[in-house]
Amino acid sequence: MVAPKRMICAALFVVCVVGIDVGGVMAAWAQTALEDSVARRPRPDFEPIGIVAGPAGSFLLFPALELQTRYTDNLFATDSGTISDEIFIIKPEIKLRSDWDNHALNLAIGARNAHHVKNPNEDWTDANFNADGRYDIADLGRLRAALTLEQRHEARSSPDDPGNPNPTIFYRGVAELGGEYNPDALLLRLAVKVQRHDFRDNGSTNNDDRDRTIVEVRGRTGYEFTPGTTAFVEGALDNRDFDQKIDDAGFKRSSDGYEVLTGMTLDLSGVTFAELAAGYRRQRFDDPLLSDVQGVSFAGRLLWNPTDLLSLSARLRRLVKETTLSGASGVFTSVFSLKADYEAADNLLFDAKVTLTVQDFDGIQRQDDSLSFEFGGKYLIGPNLYAGARYSLENRASDAIGSDFTENRIRVFFGARL
Repeated sequence: MVAPKRMICAALFVVCVVGIDVGGVMAAWAQTALEDSVARRPRPDFEPIGIVAGPAGSFLLFPALELQTRYTDNLFATDSGTISDEIFIIKPEIKLRSDWDNHALNLAIGARNAHHVKNPNEDWTDANFNADGRYDIADLGRLRAALTLEQRHEARSSPDDPGNPNPTIFYRGVAELGGEYNPDALLLRLAVKVQRHDFRDNGSTNNDDRDRTIVEVRGRTGYEFTPGTTAFVEGALDNRDFDQKIDDAGFKRSSDGYEVLTGMTLDLSGVTFAELAAGYRRQRFDDPLLSDVQGVSFAGRLLWNPTDLLSLSARLRRLVKETTLSGASGVFTSVFSLKADYEAADNLLFDAKVTLTVQDFDGIQRQDDSLSFEFGGKYLIGPNLYAGARYSLENRASDAIGSDFTENRIRVFFGARL
């Protein structure tokens, strides 16, 4: 049932060789209402002009540096005996963007280095490389592809974190290839996404049984009945292949799954955008001792621009995530969020967001309900300087003993860019 490694490597090779970016599987192409929102609209007077680079000046280079100070009152996300800390973060980044009338090619490389004042064992360094591009096919469609390579650290709030003396480091690679064909009222999309996760061992913890490769193929067909109104059907197949066929707890974690969705997209007069879909999701595991994860799935995005200064948005998604908790086959995860973006002035932006995440661990008696709130502001001092601050609160209620926690975080940042 599980795809051979040779097939997976071939898929990775094909996607990387094609080298044009999809920017997220089934990511929606530019929508009028989305582009007019407070968060995404251009602000020419407060955007860096970049450094002209490349042959005939066809590229723009954007270097940037951000300094952050963070405070948390629960560094280890524990339900008792909480520990606070201050964290200093330096975040350098360089972006290269094409300046073409058609097609696009973008590169970015960046890092984040965190230093903890009281708990130096929690220090971490994240790094990323991104390449993406787009090839336009007249007015009929486009091809897109992307490659992402990352070094990241696992959050202490992760259910799979065993509480080692240091954060768990893992590497993640994502290659995506997709295309859209949109003649007249017909819509056809197809995307392939290959993910690779490689976890480093941490102390006495062997993380080899978490290493995995995920291949997903997703397609959509739709029809635009009236301008801005499209009905569609979307389907996906995925294969999740774990390197270690039997994990340390004795389970075969590899699985195959599928998802079927039907829905509708509305994009009306630059004011309202909505995309809602519902369907069914199932993940079947190699190990007969691990129960199938199956049930209703849904996806949705809503955006409303009631005025030029205010944008209200919502997101919802239900999907299956992997876990290595003993006895649990997978995690049916539902996420609901509401956000408001407000433009107090051309260079002063505020936003507030509430998110509810429900994680249902199939096969064991555990459900985690996490509620988070965040509020922040960003002041664009000019095209090359900005500053801001954010506050966030996260609370998790869990059936698992000792897994509840509440954490308050404050972040102040200052950035310079060219």
